[in-house]
Amino acid sequence: VRDQAADPTFSKAWGPGLQAAESGVPTEFYIKAFDSNGEPVPIGGENFEVTISGPTNAQIKPPVRDNGDGTYTVRYAAPNPGQIQ
Repeated sequence: VRDQAADPTFSKAWGPGLQAAESGVPTEFYIKAFDSNGEPVPIGGENFEVTISGPTNAQIKPPVRDNGDGTYTVRYAAPNPGQIQ
């Protein structure tokens, strides 16, 4: 039984895949779950969903890997050159 649930407004993302992505080259970023009190969630089990939008308005929904410790890894390759969001 989990006492803490992640709150996306407090959870944080970081890593190279948020800074830049080269078309067709895999990159990744990470998510750390925090609860509504701003406390780290020390276990996995959350259902984070990520959508990345590219310059042609194409969207990709990469898989989010649960690392089991409150962190998650998102790995993707940008399909087209240009700025992503």
